This record gives sequence, C-alpha cells and structure tokens, in this order.
Amino acid sequence: MNYNDTLGALFLGAMFNALLYGMMCLQCFHFLRNYECRGFLFKSSIWGLLFLDTLHMAFTSESVYTWTVRNFGNDALILKVPWTMAVSAVLTTCITAIVQCWYCHRMWILSEKNRLLTYPLICVIVLSAGFGLASNGKSFEMKNYQSYVSTHWLTYLNLGLSAAGDIYLTLALCYYLYQHRTPSSHREIYATINILLAYTINTGLLTSIVAIVTLITNATMPGNYIFVSTWVLQGEIYSNSLMASLTACQQLRRQPVVREPMTTLRFAQDTEATDDASAFEDGETGTGDVGEKEEL
Repeated sequence: MNYNDTLGALFLGAMFNALLYGMMCLQCFHFLRNYECRGFLFKSSIWGLLFLDTLHMAFTSESVYTWTVRNFGNDALILKVPWTMAVSAVLTTCITAIVQCWYCHRMWILSEKNRLLTYPLICVIVLSAGFGLASNGKSFEMKNYQSYVSTHWLTYLNLGLSAAGDIYLTLALCYYLYQHRTPSSHREIYATINILLAYTINTGLLTSIVAIVTLITNATMPGNYIFVSTWVLQGEIYSNSLMASLTACQQLRRQPVVREPMTTLRFAQDTEATDDASAFEDGETGTGDVGEKEEL
C-alpha cells in the first residue's frame, strides 16, 4: 500500500481542517463579541454552526487517529471506513446545506421574494443534501473502502449539485447587487457594492472549486484517500465563507461615510452605502427608512 496517497493525504486533510476550524472559532468569537446579533434565530444559527463544526472536527480527528495510529501497519483495517468518518461526512453534508440555505434566504429577500428564481435553488439544495445523506448512510454499512465504489454515483450527484448551487447563488447575488450600482450612484455606494461583490464572488467560487476538486479526485483516483482529504475540508470552508461574509457586512455598516456638503439629496444618497451592506447581510432590499428590517 502506498501511504503517501492514503495516510499521507488523510494527515494533510486533517491538518488543514484543524487550521480552518481555528479560523472559524476566531471569526465567531470576533463576530459575537464585536457586532450586534439581531434576533435569537440569527445568534443561534451562528452558535449552531460552530457546534456542528466542533463535532465535525472531533469526528474527523478521531477517524484520522484510527487510520494512522490505531490501525497502522494493518492494511486490511486501513481500508476499512471508520464509523466516525461516516458521521463526519454526515456533518459535512448538514453544514453545506445550512450555509447554502442561509445564502438562499439572502437571495430570496434581495430578489424581492422571487419564487421563480428561489424555488429551483431550494430544490437543488434539497436534492444535493438528500444524495449526500444517502451516500453517507451507505458508509455505515460498508466493510471496506472497495465497497464504497458502488455508491460513487450518489457522491457525484451530491458534489455536482452542490457546486451547481454555489455557482447559481453567486451569479444571482452578484446580479442583484449589481442592480443597486447605477451610474448616478454616489462613490461610497459604488465602493460598498464593489466590496460586497468581491466577497460574494470569492466565497462562492471557493466553495464551488472545493466541491469540483473533490468530485474530480473521487472520479479519477478512486483507489486512494486524496478525495477524502478534500472532502473533510468542505464543511469548514463553507462555514468560514459565511462568517467572513457576515463580518465584512458588519464592518461595512460601521464604516463612516464621507459626506459632501452639496444638497439634501446627496446626503440621502450617502446612507445607501451602509444600507446596502445591511441588506446584503440580513437580506433587505430597501434603504434604511423602509419598514422594519427582516432578520435571519
């Protein structure tokens, strides 16, 4: 057995997974300490996501310990999928679905509750999670890794739909953000929306790339654990992308707006810069004087 693309790949995946988990903890601590969490559901979702990430980190670490230490030297046991890795895969699927649903809710509000745009995305998220959980459930019944090959089609559908959903979300959010950027907009509005667009594109592309890389490595190298090393990173990357987006929105809302003493109309336009950041975070489409803000 070649340990470089089996145990070595698992070790690298676990190492980067621990790094991403540390970043997630730091982002959550920074966000909850420095920014206002409006609404019980909003705050609970952050704590819940951190709790799932903690469980994911614990089960992934136990799986790697079982492979690299407890069963080291026994090739037959190394090829066996530990139940802890199956649980870790279930948690990855749940975290991915939760983060995608959060972005879907954001798009639902920004699109002014466009059912034609949002409902297909919900179907993609549900199908992706369903195929993922079905694949994860099969892992509990498998005696060794070779028997997992027969269920690869479930994994392909899960990862393919996940990547498609991320790309769909990124394009839709970019479109509605771009709609707020008009030639007559103040430069502060332009700057705010450009930053939001950059975060949306970067986070959306990152999660899509991870899903596609996992899909490709699973399809082209089924005889090793390289795809597992990228798969275990998927949940942490989704969580970090969401927290980075929330933190960026809060920072933009706190950013002082430079006002120019020209007209009352210009002063009113300046407030749109921070309002767009608030809308992107909470899913609002109007400016600050339009009714009560919706929460997650």
